[in-house]
Amino acid sequence: MKKWLWVLLLAGCAPPPEMRVVSPSQGDIVESFTEKAETRLSRQYPVQVPVSGRIGRVELKPGDAVRRGQVLVHFDRFDQRSSLLQAQARVSEAEQDLALLGDVGVERQAAAEGRAQLGALRQRQGALQAQLREAEARWRQAQADSKRWKAMLQKELMPQRDFEQAQLAERAAYESVRRLRQELLAQAQDQAAAESRVARLREEESRRLNQAPVLQQRVAQAQQEQARAEHALGRAEIRSPIEGVVLKRYEEGPRDMAAGSPLLLLGNLRDLEVVCQVLTGDAVRVEKGTPVDLEASGKHWQGRVQQIEPAGFTKLSSLGIEQQRVNVIIGLDKPGAGLGVGYQLQARFQVRSRAGVMLIDRFSALQGANGGKLVWKVEGDRLHSQPIEVGLASETTLEVVKGLKASDQIVAVPDATLVEGMRIQVGR
Repeated sequence: MKKWLWVLLLAGCAPPPEMRVVSPSQGDIVESFTEKAETRLSRQYPVQVPVSGRIGRVELKPGDAVRRGQVLVHFDRFDQRSSLLQAQARVSEAEQDLALLGDVGVERQAAAEGRAQLGALRQRQGALQAQLREAEARWRQAQADSKRWKAMLQKELMPQRDFEQAQLAERAAYESVRRLRQELLAQAQDQAAAESRVARLREEESRRLNQAPVLQQRVAQAQQEQARAEHALGRAEIRSPIEGVVLKRYEEGPRDMAAGSPLLLLGNLRDLEVVCQVLTGDAVRVEKGTPVDLEASGKHWQGRVQQIEPAGFTKLSSLGIEQQRVNVIIGLDKPGAGLGVGYQLQARFQVRSRAGVMLIDRFSALQGANGGKLVWKVEGDRLHSQPIEVGLASETTLEVVKGLKASDQIVAVPDATLVEGMRIQVGR
């Protein structure tokens, strides 16, 4: 019993604990939060083998600069050139055939000459038929005269000589008829041949004109093949679509490659941006244009929020806790030297700020029983709990809206052992 009395006496005689105290300060505060971020390019340009073939050696390597239109790798274009020459030959052949088919001037002239000849033959036929009719009339008259002279000769009413003259006239008339009939037969044969020739020329002209659409389609198809061959030849030139740098090299060559095989990945560092996976609870605090301080190894870059993607996603934290996050895209004010693609950064989002406000260190405030904040205010050598109303909160300081004066002194780093009315010594 005596032992416990001595312990209590010694405890009552112990000096009060020494504590460091501070007063609120005036200054500016920026409410912010920090997340890990990574650089990337907003646009990348994959270069692929355009058509199947053999490429040469790919001399470019990651980091090499390229110009727009620069040949990136040499491509064996023999097959494409051969295809183009063959297509051009087919186009020329089809166009010549179409030109020859369309040139029906010779046939038309021949048909015109045939029609003229046929007209002349018909006119000649008409004249010959008229002559034949006259000759046949004379022949019939000569036959009648010859019969009459023969009857008179038998009656001895005329001399023999006159009868013979009549027979000669009859034979001459017959020969004239026979000759004209032969001429008409030959004329009919010539006329039939002329009509057949004119008909054949008409049929040939019609056939060639009817074939024109077929040949025109053939020419169009050949021209399409030529256009495809020219396109394939042009695609076989592997050129840079941009001015930028080589990000990746997938193939060194030389070797045969299939169409669509990846060769290079190009980009322009002027398209550099930063992507940050932000908790959705923090994402609602930022908006387009929110300033962001980016830091890596003591270097700083300034940027602003450009976009908050509309869809979030679930991600496990380092402790295995599911978190809802969303990608926030940050644009750099001035893409600085030393930043490349895939660099890890710390992004501090400056959500809100105020200037000339009362500030305390956030370690000087404790959580109150009612969910608010409180500090331990020093009055003389005694402690008193003081509830405060907090405004903005940064990672290191708090804005005090209500509850303290600039002249008040508070415990710099309180702990849970402090009690109301407790005596302390102010540390130096």
